[in-house]
Amino acid sequence: MPTVAMIGLTHPHSRMYLDTLDMVDEVTSLVLCDEDEGAAREIAGRTPKSVASYSDPGRALAPPGVTHALIALPN
Repeated sequence: MPTVAMIGLTHPHSRMYLDTLDMVDEVTSLVLCDEDEGAAREIAGRTPKSVASYSDPGRALAPPGVTHALIALPN
């Protein structure tokens, strides 16, 4: 079962993506990442499948269980 790393939590579409990932049964857990570490922790606390939060994308992608990444950053 995949763990998805979501990078970019303050993007306007991020909440929609997180809600969708929370509803998809195949996604077992989420690793969250945003350069605003406080925002990452706050959003992780409101996201049921969240298992970790980071401010560094490299650290968010490093756990061996991360199989997918969703990146939502400004153009």
